[in-house]
Order: sequence, then structure tokens, then C-alpha cells
Amino acid sequence: METREKPLILIADDDEDIRQLLVHILREDYDLLCVGDTIGALEAVKSRRPDLVLLDMTMPGGGGLEVLRAGPELRAVMLTGDDRADSIEQAFALGARGYISKPFAIDELKGVVEHALSAILPRGVELRPWRLAESAPAAGA
Repeated sequence: METREKPLILIADDDEDIRQLLVHILREDYDLLCVGDTIGALEAVKSRRPDLVLLDMTMPGGGGLEVLRAGPELRAVMLTGDDRADSIEQAFALGARGYISKPFAIDELKGVVEHALSAILPRGVELRPWRLAESAPAAGA
């Protein structure tokens, strides 16, 4: 089994500019792997077993929901330019730990990533920073 000094984050987005931006923001604190399509994401999830996947909802080859369906144990945060409630609800039903709307604030991204990597939060808890207190389970619940 691979041991890591830093958590490995897979960035799966078909937009090269978004991938580069995410690498720039996260590279100091995390090991990063980037792919630009659904097939690449599925292969990287299987071969590298990332600690977290930042997963674009719409990519060539099926998109983020396909990756979630193939790996229900994934710890994933969805990246989306589409804030349709049905897409987001589907992602949470498939086990996503949060979502970030594009464009996003750097602090929002860092906060959601940090919380998604936390072992404390159960799968499916909404991690939008402005709703953390509302969506986190009550102590002892």
C-alpha cells in the first residue's frame, strides 16, 4: 500500500485553465494528479486511490456522476458551473461530500477541501461554507 506525506487529490476537469488554477491553489498542501476527462478520472481513481477527488460534473465521456457511480466509496467534491438542484442532489445521493460552484472563491475552495478530507464528517453532508453549521449533524446525534 502506498504511503503518502500529504493527501493525494485528483483534479478531474476538462477545462485546462481550471486544472491549472486548482494546482496553483492547492500544490503547497496536497499531492495532486490532474486528468481532463471521465475515462482518465476512472483510471486514476482505480490505480491511484486518491484521498479526495475534485470532480467536474460535465466532462467528455460521461462526467462526474459516472465517476461517482463507479466508485461509491470515493471522497468527492463536485465542481460545477451548473447549480441545478437535481444535478447536485444526484451527486449527494451518489456519495459526494460537497460541491463548489464555478467561479469559486479561493477561501471557499480551501475550506471545502479541508472539510471533505476530514474523517469526522459523514458522506453526503453538505459542505458549502456558508451552511456548515446548518448542515453538520448535531453533537451526539
